[in-house]
Amino acid sequence: MLQYAGTILLISHDRYLLDKVCDHMLVFEQQHIQRVEGQLTAYLSRPAREKREEIVNSSQEERLLVETQMARVLSELSLLKLEDPRYQELDREYQDLLRRRRQLHQSPNA
Repeated sequence: MLQYAGTILLISHDRYLLDKVCDHMLVFEQQHIQRVEGQLTAYLSRPAREKREEIVNSSQEERLLVETQMARVLSELSLLKLEDPRYQELDREYQDLLRRRRQLHQSPNA
């Protein structure tokens, strides 16, 4: 592999180039972005089941993160009074998290 200490964002359909230059990739599959360690050839040779499992696992992690954020917001809300300016801000954040959770549960990999 080439030795370069910096980061390059390389978008290409040239598999040879990607295999020779990249040791980390962002792969776009089934409406998800996944970070992949290693070369393109190794990634493409893995069984499709393994690739799907990684996508499902990342979806599950995102759902858990949203659930945790919702719990945090609810706990903060429980300490505030309705008149508190922060209450409205937290309520909006909670509604956004609720929408995100619905989207995640409706996704094909849920």
